[in-house]
Amino acid sequence: KSFKHHQDYISAFAYNEPEKCVVVASADGSLSVISMKDRDLLYQTDNCQDEVLSCCVVKNGKYICAGTQEGSVNILKWNEEVDIADRITGHPESIDGMLKIDEDTICTGSEDGILRVVQIIPNRFLGVIGMHDDFPVERMEVREKGE
Repeated sequence: KSFKHHQDYISAFAYNEPEKCVVVASADGSLSVISMKDRDLLYQTDNCQDEVLSCCVVKNGKYICAGTQEGSVNILKWNEEVDIADRITGHPESIDGMLKIDEDTICTGSEDGILRVVQIIPNRFLGVIGMHDDFPVERMEVREKGE
């Protein structure tokens, strides 16, 4: 199947295991959700007026976190993505990478080269776990011991 719903590049993917769907983030400022069952578009959010560069699914599939060019984490409730449910501000630059640590915690990678740990609902910065001087953090992954 061809997928032509976004007007700009696809910046990130996240899988929602309970819903069997893929969340697609785009620099056009929207998120889309694709069913893995029939590979059809279930819905696409309105443009949030900012590039969406990263995403992850938390709270056992009930929320989507989306990192933006302006440095905020937009939080959207699953099946209520028309409106942003909450927003975490405080990143001084774009959030280029995002990694779910557990159902309540994400790690954000920013243009400023800093890796931050952020708690989701209730929202708060938990700390800095790494820095890359003069280089942005664009991607993160968890590797199993021995890989």
